[in-house]
Amino acid sequence: LISDGFRVVYWLLSKSGSSTMREGIKPFYGPEAANNDRWRQEYTWVTVVRDPLERSVSSFWEEGKACKDNDFHNFTLASVAKATAKSADDRA
Repeated sequence: LISDGFRVVYWLLSKSGSSTMREGIKPFYGPEAANNDRWRQEYTWVTVVRDPLERSVSSFWEEGKACKDNDFHNFTLASVAKATAKSADDRA
């Protein structure tokens, strides 16, 4: 994302504060909308990195919440475990 006001190019990485950064550098545009290529050499390039494990856990919980919010079948961990049990004794 390119911001002429800040003379910065933000290299976007999801799950590492990208929503906050996009909000902070408004207005911005993508390279396909640039009038020239001077931003490639003249602007400061920045990105934010995050611990990979923390990033994965955050993504897992975010996706899990979205799945729960859209679950029309009322699945629970217990009902899935019961349905996937290998023996009749496990399903009881």
